[in-house]
Amino acid sequence: MNKLVYSIILAVFFSSYLASGIHRAFNLVPEVLSGIVLVVILARIAVNHSLCVSPKYLMLGAIAVLHAVSGMILNTVDPGTIVTGLRPYLKWIPLFLLPAVYRFSEEEISGQIKLILILGLMQSPLAFFQRFVQYRDAATGDFVTGTLGESASGVLSIFLLSVIAVVIAFYVRGRLRFPQMLLFTLALFLPTTINETKVTLLLLPLAIVVPYIVASNRLSMAQLVAIPVLGILLTTGFVVIYDYAGSIWGARGIGEFVDKEAGSYLYSESNATRGNLLERNRIGSGLQLPEELIKPDEGGGRVEKLLLPLKNLSDNPLKLWMGLGVGNASPSIINVFSGTYSGRIGKISSETLSSFLLWEVGVGGLIILFTFLMLLMYDTYKIGKEKNTLGVLAAGWFGVLVIVLLTVPYLNLFYSNVLVFLFAHMSGYISAERRWAQYNPVRTTLHS
Repeated sequence: MNKLVYSIILAVFFSSYLASGIHRAFNLVPEVLSGIVLVVILARIAVNHSLCVSPKYLMLGAIAVLHAVSGMILNTVDPGTIVTGLRPYLKWIPLFLLPAVYRFSEEEISGQIKLILILGLMQSPLAFFQRFVQYRDAATGDFVTGTLGESASGVLSIFLLSVIAVVIAFYVRGRLRFPQMLLFTLALFLPTTINETKVTLLLLPLAIVVPYIVASNRLSMAQLVAIPVLGILLTTGFVVIYDYAGSIWGARGIGEFVDKEAGSYLYSESNATRGNLLERNRIGSGLQLPEELIKPDEGGGRVEKLLLPLKNLSDNPLKLWMGLGVGNASPSIINVFSGTYSGRIGKISSETLSSFLLWEVGVGGLIILFTFLMLLMYDTYKIGKEKNTLGVLAAGWFGVLVIVLLTVPYLNLFYSNVLVFLFAHMSGYISAERRWAQYNPVRTTLHS
C-alpha cells in the first residue's frame, strides 16, 4: 500500500511537467492511480466490513452528495457533462479515505514525509534554472513552476510554504536541529522570491507563526527567539529579492504594486461585471457558442471573480444556493460534454475555487467546503498536541490548513493535482488516526 502512495506522490509532482513537455495524457496518471486506490478501498471494505471515518465526515459527505444531485436535477445537467464535471470533485476522495481502511505505520508516514520534502527541495535548483537560464528573457516569473507544469507558479509557492510549515513544526518539537531547519527553510523559500507570486507575502508569516504556536509546548530560549526572527528576516528578504529581481526584468516591485496595482488586482470594474453572463451555449441538442467569450483577464480582479456568480445568480435564490449544476460552468476538450454555460464563463469560472464552487454548486457548496475545512482543522489541532510523529505532522498541518483556507479565493485547489492529492492524503491520515485513537479497536461499522 505504501508503494502505491509513493507512486501517487511521484505522479502528482511530475505528470503535469511531462504533460507539458511530452503529451497531455500524462495528466491522467494521478487520476488513474486514484481509481486504483478506490478499488483497493472497496475491496478492503468488502473484506473487513468497516471504515474508520468519523460520523461527522460521513454526514457531511451525504449532505454534499444530496446537494450536488439536487443541483444537477434542478439544472437538468446533461449526463456527459456530469461525467466530466465530477472529475475535479471526486478524484481526490479515494486518497482521503485510504487511511480509513489501511492504517499506515509511523515508519511509513515518515517515509512519505521525507519523500515530499526531497521533492520540495528539488524545486529550488530547477526554479533557478527556469528563471535564469530557460526563461531568462521573460519579463515575468510566471514560468517558474519547478516540476509542477504550466501556469503553476502560484501552486509552487503554496506547496513550498506548506512544506515550510511542517518543517517549522518538526524544529519546534525538537525533531530537527536549527541548522537543518534553516537549510531546509531557505531552500524551500528561495523559489517563491523569483516566481512573482505576491500572495507569498501574506502566507509566509502564517506558514511560520501558525505551526510555531500549535507545536509549541516548552520552547527553549533559542527556539523562542529563532522563529520570530526567522519570520521577520524571510518576509523582509522576500520583498528585497522580489524587488531586485523585478528591477532586472523590468517588473514592478512590491511597493509599486501596492501603490499602483493592488486595487485593480482585487477589483478592476471590468465589463464582465456589468452584463449577464448566463448565456446558454446549448439550444436543444445543438451546440452554439456565444460570440463574446469572457477571457480570464476580462473577468476582473480577485474580488470580482467572487462577486460575479453572486451577482448573476442572485435573481434566483434557489440557483444561488444550488449553483448551475456540477459541470455546467466547466468546458471540456470534447465540446458535447461542455457545460451548458461554459461557452460564456468557462474560462473564468474555474480560475479560483471559490468562484468555481459558487458557479457550479452555489453558496451551499461553498459552505460545505468551509465546514469540511473547519472539521479538519479541529481534528488536526487536537492531534497536534501529541508528542509522536503524528502529533508533529498535525501541528505543521494545521498551518497548511490555514494556508488552504486563505487560498480558496486565490486559486482552484481542485485543478492542482499536487496540492489536492497531498492535501487529501495527509488530511485523511490525520482524521483517520484521530478516529483510530478514539475508538480502536471499535470502528465505524457499515452494517450498524
